[in-house]
Parts: sequence; C-alpha cells; structure tokens
Amino acid sequence: MKQYATNLKGMLIENKSPTEVFKRFGLDKAGDNVLLNPLFGPWLKYVEAFNKENPSKKFGLSAVLPNEMWHWEDMIALAMKNPRTKRYANIVEAERTKKWLSEGTLPKNIFVSLTGTKYGDNFFEEPGFRTWLKYLNNFNKMYPERRMNLIDSVRGYYTDKRLVEILVLGKSNPKTKVLATKLERTLLNTWSRELKSPDEVSTIMNVETSSSVMQRYRKRYDWAATEAGNQQFNNPKRFNDYLNYYKMRNPSVREQTISILRKRYSDEELIKMTANYKDIPGARQVEHDLFVAWKKTKQTPDDIFKLMQLKNTDDKLLESPLLSTWYMYVKHFTTTNVVEETMGTLTRSFGNERLSHILVAAKNVESTKQMAENMQKWQLTTWLRGREDPALVKTWMGVRESMKNPETLLFEKYVVLLKEGAKVFA
Repeated sequence: MKQYATNLKGMLIENKSPTEVFKRFGLDKAGDNVLLNPLFGPWLKYVEAFNKENPSKKFGLSAVLPNEMWHWEDMIALAMKNPRTKRYANIVEAERTKKWLSEGTLPKNIFVSLTGTKYGDNFFEEPGFRTWLKYLNNFNKMYPERRMNLIDSVRGYYTDKRLVEILVLGKSNPKTKVLATKLERTLLNTWSRELKSPDEVSTIMNVETSSSVMQRYRKRYDWAATEAGNQQFNNPKRFNDYLNYYKMRNPSVREQTISILRKRYSDEELIKMTANYKDIPGARQVEHDLFVAWKKTKQTPDDIFKLMQLKNTDDKLLESPLLSTWYMYVKHFTTTNVVEETMGTLTRSFGNERLSHILVAAKNVESTKQMAENMQKWQLTTWLRGREDPALVKTWMGVRESMKNPETLLFEKYVVLLKEGAKVFA
C-alpha cells in the first residue's frame, strides 16, 4: 500500500487524470465491488488531492462509475454492509444525488432508490426518507417551474388507502406528526382537485361523513366541483374567473398563475385554450409561461408538436390555430436555428414527400397560402443544405416531365441553385 501511496504522489506531480489512475489501479474491472476494493480508498484520496490542485476542472466520481442507476444501488448497498467501506458508500451516494439534481431527475423517479422503500412500505420509517426529502426540497429550489409536492411524488407507489394508513401512523409519532399532518392536508386538496367524492374519501379514510375532517373536505369538494364545470375551459371568461377566485380564497399563497393552472389542467388543455382565446386578457401570459416551463424542462419542439397532436391534422396542418402557437414555441426554444428546428420536426413527423404535398395543398387555400409558400421555401432550403439528390426532390415534390406548374418551376430552380452551391432557396 505504501508503494501505491508513493505512486500516487508521482502521478499527482504528473497531473494524471483520476480516470487514468482509476484504470491503472484496475478499478474499472471491479464491477459492483469497486467500493470494496482496497485501492478505492487511495484512489478517492487522489481525487481529493487532484481537485484541490485543479479547482477549475474538478473531477466527479460519476465520470468513471457506471451510468445505470441499479449499478449505483448495488455498489452502495454492498459497501454499506462493510464498516470499512461505509464512508465510501456515503460519498458515492452524495455524488449520485448531486448528479441527479444537476440532470433535473424528478424526485418521484428516485424515491425507491434513495429511501430503500418497497411497494407499500411506511416511508416514515425508512432511514433514507430524510435524504429523499432533502432532495425534493433542493429540486424545488433549483427547478421552481417543475415544483413537485411530496404527495404527488409518492402516489405512484401507494394506493390512496395505504397512503392514508401511513399518514395516520406518521401523525401518531411525535417526530413525524407535523409533516404527516401537512401531508394529509395536501392529499385532501389533491383529491378535491380530482373531484373525488366525499363518500369515496370517507371510505378511504375510514371516518364518518359527519367528522370534522370530512366537513372541511366537503367544502373544498363543493368549491372545486363548481369551479370545474366541464373540467376544461370551454368559456374564455372562466379563465379569469377561476384565477381571481383562487387568489381570493388563498391570499397567503404566493403562487404563479401557471402553477395554479397546471395543477388542475393538462398542458394540452391550457395551450388549446390560449390558441383559441388569444385576445382574452392573460391568455398570452399563460402561453409565455408555458413556453418558459417547457424550455426549462428541456421539452423540444418535437415534444410539443406531439403534445398538440398536430400530426393528426394532416392536410389541415396549416389551418390549425395550434400551428402558429407551436411555431412561436420554436422561436422561444431557439433564436439561431428556427428554420432548422421547424423543418426538422415537420419532416420527422410527416416525411419529405408527405410534407411537400401538404404545403402544396395549403397554397391553394387563401388563408394559408402565404404561410405555405414560406414553408415550402424553408423545405427547399433544407434540401439545398443537405445536398439532396434532384431525383429524390423531384419525387418528393410530385413533379412530372409532362407537367408545367409552379412546383416544376421551383424544382428547376432548385437544380440550378444546387449546382451553384447555394445554401438558401430565395
């Protein structure tokens, strides 16, 4: 071991990367037992020394450890059982949590990994619960637009009945009473938004409908049912009415409009509302806030195109009010590659030939003619930049030798521009 210590000093002087040292020690061949390897400790010290010497290019453990989540779980579990390596397990676990946070991993997706909870277990009793709770709080601070509450994060692992049982147990423990009581209120609010009937809630909670908790729930439910109506905005006036009523009832809640709306309505419903009622006060702001939230969660133009179900419009694509809204998001998503992003999504969705036919058909409709002509030029520009074979382009555009129409002229111009090495069809 002394020899390795001497070697480490030499490698540090030579500024060897931790990855190189990791491989030199054979740790890359250790698999899930890597933390148990006697050389892992010395290597970890080397990383600490390296980072101290190179503060501007600090090395993260995730660079050499496996990417798969289950590998990390196995490594940590094995090391936790050994007193000698338990400290290493804690260090690696902290690194894993840091990596998840930087990648924006949702708290609900790592609930089991951090808490060690099996389906239906009482999470209050799990040693990792506090660690996960800390992650949830840090996640909400770092990603306020993606804010998640504890109840929404864990409901996928429990039936509502089992969740109530756990909260009852939590309320009976002085250490978890405050948190469990708060979570019970959150659960009741969630049920009221979902319009879960008082009778159903009474059965789940195993309490009489006349109990104080059920009386409070019925008030929440009655208000939610009145406000929901058809459970979507089929009247533009409801948009402002709902927001004003919510804020009046919850004056102490400092919550953004978009957060309020997304708790009750899906993004698909909201964006359709903004597309149909652009002149309604606040609709433009909701649209903008959705764009900000989507970009923050790395939703690509492809993702939003699917969300809006624009592929289903087919020949009527350019007539859909959602297309212009989607295009506005593309411009919000990128300021330098708008044409590339737009045509990339449309081509992946319809294919070159189908998209070309859609644009040609739209040129014959007065309301979509200008947009279709512009997008057709964008498509031809995309083909120019990709140096697409004229024979393919001819097929995609549906050009026939015996025909003389606008598409034939555009194709002939494409051939000339391609030979000239042009990058833009103008």
